[in-house]
Amino acid sequence: MNITKIVRGKDGKDLTEFANQISVDVKNTGNYLEIVAVIPEAKPSYVGTVSVNIDLSVPKNLLKKLNVDIDNGTLQCSNLNTAIKASVLNGSIDLTNLVLVSNSDLITTNGPISADIVDLVGEGDVILKTGNGDIVTTLTNTVTANVNLSTLNGSISYNIPMNIISKESKNVLGRLNEGGTRLSMETKNGNIQLNSR
Repeated sequence: MNITKIVRGKDGKDLTEFANQISVDVKNTGNYLEIVAVIPEAKPSYVGTVSVNIDLSVPKNLLKKLNVDIDNGTLQCSNLNTAIKASVLNGSIDLTNLVLVSNSDLITTNGPISADIVDLVGEGDVILKTGNGDIVTTLTNTVTANVNLSTLNGSISYNIPMNIISKESKNVLGRLNEGGTRLSMETKNGNIQLNSR
């Protein structure tokens, strides 16, 4: 695990003191690892943007479930085979080369979602949802899923073989192969693209 604190501010000011007030607590209880970064709410006037980058690598066979809560920032995950529960307030979600296990919820309030998915596993739900932003998902042609694509203000496009159950301008229901995991992609203000990997 690598942790990087980044504090930007006015030239000539010592930002180290504020950086030292940023805490990152790591707790390991049994099979559960918790990492919490806390940035002080009160910032001196000379402090501009503040961020904490946490880069965590875990052996695939040890990671059974991932829970992430981010107020302002980006979630990036790659080469995982697990269920993910992610909540991002302001920021993007970027997933690369994943096997997503059902009962995964990846939600951001403001930001795009990009998902490169090798496979979906399980009969439950996988939800990709944003309030403001595009959702671009790439799947292999062998994925079995029941798909629900929905936007309030935007367009829907797909170039993957899909049996269409119903199609409207803002909502598409379809089945990939024989169906399976329920994949839901929803945005209020943005476009949805479902592509073949």
